[in-house]
Amino acid sequence: MSQPPQPPLRGADRAVVRAALAADDPLPGASGVGPAAMGGFAGRVDDRLVRDVFGRQPIYSESDADDPTADGAWAFTPDDLADPEVVPPGTVRTTAGDEQLLTLP
Repeated sequence: MSQPPQPPLRGADRAVVRAALAADDPLPGASGVGPAAMGGFAGRVDDRLVRDVFGRQPIYSESDADDPTADGAWAFTPDDLADPEVVPPGTVRTTAGDEQLLTLP
């Protein structure tokens, strides 16, 4: 029996994450872009895996995946993957690799 598809994002609305990445805003809850009680975010947004700067929401992808954002190539828990590799806090992972986009001031 196959598992249901992953929800694409945890912890924040897609628009909040897009705005945070576009503005290099590591703390969207503090800047008013997101809710003040925001507890971090992780997931797939616009063909990339994203994780908040504190790493409060974990996300993993298969270490050898050609496309780490493909369905079945990423998960919120390492047990759902054969060879999981964590997405570091503040990082965006794409087919081109990892890019640190969010850092603390």
